[in-house]
Amino acid sequence: TGDDDTTGDDDSSTGDDDDSAAATFFCGPGDFCLLTVEYCQTVVGGAPPPPGAPPPVPSTSCPPTPPACLPPAGSPTCACVLGAIGLSPGVANCNISAPGELRITLFAP
Repeated sequence: TGDDDTTGDDDSSTGDDDDSAAATFFCGPGDFCLLTVEYCQTVVGGAPPPPGAPPPVPSTSCPPTPPACLPPAGSPTCACVLGAIGLSPGVANCNISAPGELRITLFAP
């Protein structure tokens, strides 16, 4: 049967039988997040390194976007995702670099 969506989607829609993969975006070394349904989380900081040692390397991951921030319930905005995961702007920075590319940076103590 034919594909009911030619926009390049994640193949999860009923009747969608094409072989396209979900679109991704770069999050960090070795991490590519799925557009809209995942966000890029970077954690920087942490315990200071010993004298003379290089600073800690930021860690990245691709947690799922909270259901309350996905259509039809909501939209994946910084305000929605930060609120849903219980973070305030002082603890984290958030930006959307392109549609569906939400990035949150957490500052570890």
